[in-house]
Amino acid sequence: MPDKTAVKINLHPKRVTSAVNYTMVGDETYIGITDTSIARAVLLASAAVLPNGFEVIIKDESGVCGTNNITITPAGADVIDGAATLVLNVNYVAASLVCDGVSKWFRIV
Repeated sequence: MPDKTAVKINLHPKRVTSAVNYTMVGDETYIGITDTSIARAVLLASAAVLPNGFEVIIKDESGVCGTNNITITPAGADVIDGAATLVLNVNYVAASLVCDGVSKWFRIV
């Protein structure tokens, strides 16, 4: 079983923004994608290194992902609601994802 104490639990939100593809480190609670002049990708941290119930929000801050989508991909064999990816394709949309601490992510909003 992976050591889940390796990821610091941050009780305060950590907002990061990116104008390029983004790889989640593990302590972010909000990832804002600020440029979708081309399609973008967000790679989630492995659910196995995060605590059960860890939540991250991914948001189209550019307002153009209806044209150039944001594709969210879980690490390794992890899944999001049973799927290999989640595509954000509505302008200004956000996805709130919660992990089970093992291998699954669930979209709650």
